[in-house]
Order: sequence, then structure tokens, then C-alpha cells
Amino acid sequence: MTYTKGPWRMNTRSNLPIYAGDAPNHTLVAVALKCEAQDANARLITTAPDLLEACKMALNGGVDYDLTWSEVCDTLRAAIEAAERKAT
Repeated sequence: MTYTKGPWRMNTRSNLPIYAGDAPNHTLVAVALKCEAQDANARLITTAPDLLEACKMALNGGVDYDLTWSEVCDTLRAAIEAAERKAT
């Protein structure tokens, strides 16, 4: 599977377009359309690369990353917290 590498960022000036990379060479990866859960949807989408990486790390037990299980759990918690944090 190939996807646009993160980090992904939101642009809060319009329908919350979500970009990978920095302007002017960024790539549009998604748009969170206006709805009641728009900010939460956009936050979840922008954290997708970090969540995927944390899941891979957990399945691997941290071995390929030279991490302890405690550090893997910290990384998972941080990715989940970032996904659940309200957009500001």
C-alpha cells in the first residue's frame, strides 16, 4: 500500500482541506466537509499516518524501532490522544 507520507495538516480557513507536506509543494489528501463533527473528522484524518505507524510499531513489539514495550505504549497513547484532541 502506498500513501502520502505525513505529517498531514489542516487548513482551517475553509472546508478543512488536509494537506501533506509544506506549501507550495504540498499535496491535498482529503477534505473534511462542513458538518457537526467536522473538526473531529479532520483531526482523525490528519493523525492517520501517526496512528498507522504506532499500530505497526505495536504489532512489531517495538523491535524494529529499538523501543521497550512501555515506549511503544506511550507512542500509541500519544497517537490516540492527538486523534481525539479537539481542533483549536
